[in-house]
Amino acid sequence: MADDVIESEVRQWLRDHQGRAFCARCMVRELPADEPLIRAALEVLATRQVFSRGRCACGTVGLSYG
Repeated sequence: MADDVIESEVRQWLRDHQGRAFCARCMVRELPADEPLIRAALEVLATRQVFSRGRCACGTVGLSYG
């Protein structure tokens, strides 16, 4: 299970960058967390209706808000 603080940071970061999908590897450059923690947060958030899967700019499947 993802750490609640990391999950909150990832959720807010995706909201701030609405309309674009991001993968954990690309998000780790911007957020102060390890990639496995960000990946776990993305997996949790992917189950929520306001988030959807999509291609990150790097080509990997990521998650977007909205």
